[in-house]
Amino acid sequence: MKGTLVRIVKKAHHALSPVQIIAPLVLYYSLAGSLSLILAVILSSIPPVLYVLYGAVVERKIEHFGVVVVLSFIVTLVTAEATDNVRILLLNNSITLLFMGVAFLWTLLPIARNGRLQRPLIYNMIERSDPDKYDDLWTTSQPFRSHMRALSLMWGLGLSGGFLAILLVVVLVSDQRTAANVANTLPPVVAAVLAAINIVLTCALHRRSKPVAKTVDAGVGVDSVGA
Repeated sequence: MKGTLVRIVKKAHHALSPVQIIAPLVLYYSLAGSLSLILAVILSSIPPVLYVLYGAVVERKIEHFGVVVVLSFIVTLVTAEATDNVRILLLNNSITLLFMGVAFLWTLLPIARNGRLQRPLIYNMIERSDPDKYDDLWTTSQPFRSHMRALSLMWGLGLSGGFLAILLVVVLVSDQRTAANVANTLPPVVAAVLAAINIVLTCALHRRSKPVAKTVDAGVGVDSVGA
């Protein structure tokens, strides 16, 4: 099951990469002391946008998450300028958290797609390496199905909760700089906590169902993980 966790992290690198999560935080705190709050917030929001544009131009990949990142930046920037309210800019990162959270939760709904019920987003991240093997594992292993659902539920609730926490801070905290500090710090904290829980749940499944873990690891090697 360790191999499964590696694949989950690798396949989600566009959504949870250092450029998307850590770079804005580091840049914000580097600029906050010397620039105005609004400039620090705007400039610290640029790295994820550049990362998405790089993927679109160089790697020729346009993903739904990337579109949300760019649109979120543009909409919050234009709205903040039109209303002269810097707090709206603070929602930029939280909007991307909400999109990812909703995506995880949506795939848990019993909705039919292509003649079968849709499967959890975490499952979709790993099954591309060997669709037949993972389809058989999904069909025959209840622990594996429960694990995929549990991970998707955890990420969905956690990311959505991160959005709500930032929204509450932006609305309720009177000091703008304090609100900005919290809003820029929460996304990487949320990602780190969820990643830790991900590891705990995966280790728990490994101990409870070693045959499933061995079957998964046999089909998912670290060297075979694609970018």
